[in-house]
Amino acid sequence: MDFANAITTLLHLAALQTAPGMIYSTIVSLSTLASFVWHLSGGEFSGWLMILDYGLAFTWFLTDIVLSLRTPHFENVLFWNMMLILLHRVMTGWMLPVWHVFSALKCILVSKMLTDDV
Repeated sequence: MDFANAITTLLHLAALQTAPGMIYSTIVSLSTLASFVWHLSGGEFSGWLMILDYGLAFTWFLTDIVLSLRTPHFENVLFWNMMLILLHRVMTGWMLPVWHVFSALKCILVSKMLTDDV
């Protein structure tokens, strides 16, 4: 059981406060739930849960990019998503809960950009 990662994953739900629609909210909720269950399971069922977690995270990334095309924030949304991917490459192990905090902050910022509430 990876309790710290499971709990810090839930911080992503804060992005729902400014989510730009029901589809986006559903993607955020499902992605967060999949990540929470994967981390909480501590690696059990890791194959399909990892695929679900990363697949939904990738769907969330693509949704950010596609939705940002209709806003003046496309470059910023792309930049923050790419920075988070790069951080994920170096923040592993015990630093992953810290990465989840950065990820949640990025998600809130991007959600605000997608609703043009910045």
